[in-house]
Amino acid sequence: MRNVCCFNAFFICCDEETVVTSQEEQIEISFSWWGNYSRNIYTIEAIDEFEKLYPNIKVSCDYSEWSGYETRSNICMVSNTESDIMQLNYAWLSQYSENGSGYYDLEEFSDIIGLSNFDDEVLEYERQNEILNAIPIAMNTKQFISIKLFTSSTVLTCRKRGTI
Repeated sequence: MRNVCCFNAFFICCDEETVVTSQEEQIEISFSWWGNYSRNIYTIEAIDEFEKLYPNIKVSCDYSEWSGYETRSNICMVSNTESDIMQLNYAWLSQYSENGSGYYDLEEFSDIIGLSNFDDEVLEYERQNEILNAIPIAMNTKQFISIKLFTSSTVLTCRKRGTI
């Protein structure tokens, strides 16, 4: 009771100037991803911009390189300590959400997620049992690139992963 009295006395002594202009609930969300140094820097910069737009939301970052990311994420999912937002490899959807119930149905948040920015065909890749479990941040594919170099009578085939 004493604390309440002191609290009330504080406000009684204040002048008419507004002390609190607005009060929003502070929210903290966690976000995990893998990537190299450059990706981490760009992602953190994007999160900083997000937090400027939404000052009541704090994003807790958890990032690492690719090596070991799935194992660590799996341990977190099994122990219910996974991040609120996670970067997933496409193949993990069928592994961790075979029937679509392993992750949220993101269509339930279509009023705040701009799903119209994606072609239906692209979103189909992210569905399990017709439930939208993920949103793609990029599309890629594994490719084999073969370049034939002709020098005199020798044919040389070069193989390289990635882009040339």
